[in-house]
Amino acid sequence: MQSVLPASLAAPPWHLYLGRAYVGPPRTDAIGGASAGFYTRQALDHFAFNGERSAELWSQRYYEDTTLWGGPGHPVFLSLGGEGPVGGPPSGLQRELAATHRAALISLEHRFYGESRPTADMSSTALRHLSAEQALADAAQFVEWWYPASVRAAVAYSGPILSQLDFYQYNQVVTAVLDSFGGAKCVPLLRAAFTQLVAALGRSGKSPGREGAARLLHACDVPESDDDDGVLIGSVQATTRYPRTHINPLQSCNSFAPASALGAALAPLAATLPARCLAARYSSYLAPLLDSNFSTGTPTNRQWFYQLCNEFGQQTCEPYATDCATGEAGLPPSVFAPFSHDDDLQRGLRLCEQLFGIRATPPALWTGKQRGWTNVAHGGRGIRASNVVFINGRRDPYSSVSLLPEQLSAAQTRLGVRSVAIANGSHCVGMEATSARDDPDVTAAKRAVREALAEWLGRPSLVS
Repeated sequence: MQSVLPASLAAPPWHLYLGRAYVGPPRTDAIGGASAGFYTRQALDHFAFNGERSAELWSQRYYEDTTLWGGPGHPVFLSLGGEGPVGGPPSGLQRELAATHRAALISLEHRFYGESRPTADMSSTALRHLSAEQALADAAQFVEWWYPASVRAAVAYSGPILSQLDFYQYNQVVTAVLDSFGGAKCVPLLRAAFTQLVAALGRSGKSPGREGAARLLHACDVPESDDDDGVLIGSVQATTRYPRTHINPLQSCNSFAPASALGAALAPLAATLPARCLAARYSSYLAPLLDSNFSTGTPTNRQWFYQLCNEFGQQTCEPYATDCATGEAGLPPSVFAPFSHDDDLQRGLRLCEQLFGIRATPPALWTGKQRGWTNVAHGGRGIRASNVVFINGRRDPYSSVSLLPEQLSAAQTRLGVRSVAIANGSHCVGMEATSARDDPDVTAAKRAVREALAEWLGRPSLVS
């Protein structure tokens, strides 16, 4: 089975990642002719109260590759970094398109990730300067400096533009994928195995079955608390959640058989786990997240957690939990239902207070106003933009908070907003280089991108 996460992040606890698996940034390549640089006059705060850009400046890393560029009058393709370091200029389909249009290629790293460090550390005080608004203003300032011309078009792969706290759709999509690709018996058998695991772990570290469960799942330690259980359970969830491109069948489903014994039920699943020593200590996961120092040697997602806690939400939960899916009726339990609690959201959001002192906003306020400004500022699915193509895989949980073709409004269509959905695609599918192995729906999506860019750049004859 394809690994979900890098080895160092192979087993995130469900509550630490606010309920969903970590998804790293798209791959970039180190290509001959590319060079790294730093834009040294980026503003720390683009929205200072005095009405002027902050006088405090910092250096933002970028990579550029001008080997294909035709010079003035030819386009520049800018790739905006996400929740991780950028390792080189854009590759894959973007480089193919650059060759067609003789475009320069640039990757701009997101503030607070990689080597783009606006402050000396990642303290809660410093992280107040980490927001989507500041990052977008960074991009605007960078474009004005590097290539002072209007932006003509944008392509958004797997863009979750709707901020949502109770992200119940995530597990719903995962369940549908397992059912579709793993066979009719997959979800019931997995759910039964998860139920037995929860029974073995018991509550509050008192169950005599937890040592056997820890041994079977190759845990580094025997979990001793509910929080420790969550770390171990997160490892199990991660193996079923997130293959990278096109969803593959969960191989372990074919080897499952109904069984009452814990070992017989979980052994096939244990065999698919990516690590031989799975963490089972909440304190071990919490420690690096509490470290506010920048470090190139220790992976951390402190920055991303802050953005989730402060802006985006994305806490997965079950629709029957008392604080989840308000107003949504008739939703079935997901494959992960055995791991759920009545207070899913509040359990997940405890981490926000532990790490940053951000107290959980009552779910009712999120449901109605999304913290009062996030979707208002960005537009959510009602985003007012022009010349944008949204590309989503329908097997990607994030497609449920993006903009799908059937959700486009007439006004958006008139402004040139387009959307393409790849039936069996997962996260960021279609970004990779063209291959003879591409499925027809991936080929069609890539052609839609080529045609849109050719039209908006005024060069339709370049589409073959």
